[in-house]
Amino acid sequence: MTVLQSLFYITISIVANAVALRDTLPEIPSNVMATPPGNPGPCRGTMSNGKPCVIDLLGYPIDIYRDDWSNRDRDVFWTTQFVDTGKLKTVPTFPGTGIGFKKVKMPEEMWEKILDYYHSLPDTLETHVAGYINNQPNRRKAREAREHAQHADANGKGTGKMGMAEAVTYIREFTGPERDMILSYMTSILEEWIGGPRRPIKLQYTSIYGMRIYTNGSMLMNHCDRADTHAISAILNIMQEGIREPWPLSIMGSDGKTHEVIMEAGDMVLYESARLTHGRPQAFQGDRYCNGFVHMRPSGADGVKWASDIQEMHKVQNADSLVRKREHVGYNELRQADWLAMEREEREDEL
Repeated sequence: MTVLQSLFYITISIVANAVALRDTLPEIPSNVMATPPGNPGPCRGTMSNGKPCVIDLLGYPIDIYRDDWSNRDRDVFWTTQFVDTGKLKTVPTFPGTGIGFKKVKMPEEMWEKILDYYHSLPDTLETHVAGYINNQPNRRKAREAREHAQHADANGKGTGKMGMAEAVTYIREFTGPERDMILSYMTSILEEWIGGPRRPIKLQYTSIYGMRIYTNGSMLMNHCDRADTHAISAILNIMQEGIREPWPLSIMGSDGKTHEVIMEAGDMVLYESARLTHGRPQAFQGDRYCNGFVHMRPSGADGVKWASDIQEMHKVQNADSLVRKREHVGYNELRQADWLAMEREEREDEL
């Protein structure tokens, strides 16, 4: 029996033997849809380079040759496609998580404290998250801006702003006291969810990120998180402004289906972020959408076993990704064109 088969049967055994235990928070049902769910997606028919749309991990057609995508973005996207495919079966699961995710209300007091902190801070522009968020500086617009800036008007003023992707993201960063406050609520919530109230699985905090503020046109590519640090996570929806269309979280459940989860301010989604592919591949239609992220991993004896299982998973996943890359129709053709484009971009940046 191969390592992959062993991990698969271990996962199936854990799920089959899990006892359904009462959860401490009221569950809000998600919207279960077909794959791909919702609208046809951000790519219709062909990409900007004339080639057919690339289908991502959850079945959404994606245009990876838009103006706000660089070769670095495409490189990360392809790596994610090949490495994260199959993690639903190879990353260990937990006995209490059921379908693998759950939408609930934030504790009211925690949410109120986060909102007070949010309103006390200014926005800070988030740096580009290559291959995941389309907050990439637009090269074409940046070049045009440089050209305009060289031709000042009669008053000596420049005529253009430096090019930035239309969909920027901002950060209002949590500090120590706010992190401690969030952990005082979230640690027990996540521990009881993954193990059940009768046998909570002890968790170790690894990071709290955000608050990240998405703006109009924002997209988050579908992906799985790091298994060594992001075994169990929570998305905290802190506030929304100017929403013109719902902006669903797309996530693959333990049932192998793609689900779309609509969140309202004050909701949070608990989920197995290293095992379940997730993202927001539809472009956000609104003014602001603010999330915080809590990430944990098992500790103690459960943590030792988790680390061992993850080492085996990485071996299987990396070997399998090489096979997927060789067998992917059209991948090599697209990437060869990318390398030529990258050389041209580097020459243009030197000008």
